Amino acid sequence: MFCRDEILSFDELSKLLPHPFAERRSYEEVMADTPSQFREIAQYATVWGIGDDIYRDELIAAASKELKENMRCIFAQHEDALLDWLAGPEAYSASPTEAYIAFSCLVQAYDTI
Repeated sequence: MFCRDEILSFDELSKLLPHPFAERRSYEEVMADTPSQFREIAQYATVWGIGDDIYRDELIAAASKELKENMRCIFAQHEDALLDWLAGPEAYSASPTEAYIAFSCLVQAYDTI
């Protein structure tokens, strides 16, 4: 199907999940605000970065073991830089960007898996 450390496209990730989730952010909105160093993985923040804990937990429960392993592997490759960005000035913003929120929720999904 796919290699554990292969970066999947938004369409590939969406097709591999068992059903669509209404709480998902717009890929275009997330991409628009994503720092250039994380653009190659913005689709992971869009798909996994669900703000509602219950919906995020449902997604995690419904996803295949292989898809969860893929997310963990891709996240781990970018973890230090992502956490540095998320701990930066935008952490104190009263109106964080869609990308910031999505990547913050991606961290929560990663911690849950």
